Amino acid sequence: MLSRTNRLTAKEITEIFKTGKVAHTAILSVRFVSTGIGTPKISAISPVKAFKTAVSRNRARRAAYEGLKTIIPKLKVGVMAAVVLKPAVLNSDMDKIRHELEAAFEKAGILR
Repeated sequence: MLSRTNRLTAKEITEIFKTGKVAHTAILSVRFVSTGIGTPKISAISPVKAFKTAVSRNRARRAAYEGLKTIIPKLKVGVMAAVVLKPAVLNSDMDKIRHELEAAFEKAGILR
């Protein structure tokens, strides 16, 4: 789990889905908004349509948060991002998840 200062609130997630831009990869997509103020904030979302059981949703979300721990210091100031996971994330190892996260953030242009 990320520290509270790096997690999005429900209100911020709604704002990102309404006004944010999107970057896709094979196992995830990133919706983001850049405010330019404050610390980077991120949340991992595992939809019920993609992950039928709570166990699979939690496993996918934990894997994403583990991969995000090394990427958060590399993000630009004031970025708010929601990582929406796809079912393929469960069959991926941590190196692939980290690589896909970095590729998505690079594609979005929000890495330093």
